[in-house]
Amino acid sequence: MKKTRNFAALIGVLVLFLFIFQIDTRESAAADIVSVQPHFAEGPDGIVMAVEMAFPQGYHAYAHESGDAGRPTTLSIRLDDGSGLPVWYPQGFMQRDLFDPDATVYVYESPTTLFVLLPHEARHRGFEAVLSMLLCSSRNCLPVSQTISGQVPDTLPGLEASRYRISNSMGVSLISSSSTITL
Repeated sequence: MKKTRNFAALIGVLVLFLFIFQIDTRESAAADIVSVQPHFAEGPDGIVMAVEMAFPQGYHAYAHESGDAGRPTTLSIRLDDGSGLPVWYPQGFMQRDLFDPDATVYVYESPTTLFVLLPHEARHRGFEAVLSMLLCSSRNCLPVSQTISGQVPDTLPGLEASRYRISNSMGVSLISSSSTITL
């Protein structure tokens, strides 16, 4: 009887270990399929950091303001001195949630760009950002938590020379191929 209980406990621990290992592997795999590229340009009020995200075909992420369901996309960014920075998120595209047809959600399609305004003094300083999102297809959803780190370049193009256009009709708007943000 005691051997049977020990054997059952051993099997239970093994199953738990395999379950935990599978979750960790899945999350790492999901993080690897999101391409994240930071780009920098000099603006009149500071350094603009554009964080471009690309998802595999058939996947989307819930927007920062996700609507009735889903886990919002968030980007938390800090300079090497520990100071946090605000992030400007684009509005997502409205659609019905694939897994709850009664829910209206807002999603990001690929590619999507998030914007961060860094102080002019951030040149040559390190940064660390954590991107968190729920990446979904019509078949499944995968949680993503990805750390991006690097250094702000010393030499920066002006916004006019970057791949982002400036629109001054009402305030300053940064326009990429996928996102429009008003600062």
